Amino acid sequence: MSLRSATHSWLQTATFVAVSMACTMGALAQETLSESDPAAALRDRYAALSEQLEQSPIQRGLYLESAETSRASRGDIYAVVDYPFATISDTFTRPENWCEALILHLNVKYCHATARDERPVLSVAIGKKTEQPLSETHRVEFTYEVTASGPDYTQIVLGARKGRSALGTTTSRWS
Repeated sequence: MSLRSATHSWLQTATFVAVSMACTMGALAQETLSESDPAAALRDRYAALSEQLEQSPIQRGLYLESAETSRASRGDIYAVVDYPFATISDTFTRPENWCEALILHLNVKYCHATARDERPVLSVAIGKKTEQPLSETHRVEFTYEVTASGPDYTQIVLGARKGRSALGTTTSRWS
């Protein structure tokens, strides 16, 4: 299987995770992973969630935690992906590959990676699960920033201005 083929296959698997985080979680709070060693903190979280990941009612290897208060909603999605970390990291540190994953979901009608003020952004149109014209969709422009990248940990932040995003989403943090 070629790298492109493997990457595309993984992108299809990751669609649920990508769409859930980018399109439906409102006002995502900042991760509480250790700032001194976020890779170790994420490995510890993985160990703590091993039973939930193994016995997930959604899909084996996929676990969702969510909480809602009067001020914000928070969602954390953990997924085990059967590809080398370097492949996943290389894929998602390029904004155009996010569009390949997002566009696979029925609610995402359009996605284009571009630049604004010399910074990468994802221009996305979100709509109904049924066919509809782009003029009737909700437009969201996510800023895109790789905030950490190393041999065992990558963090990407997608942000949208308050009031201009789908369902109140302001920040999505991917580690």
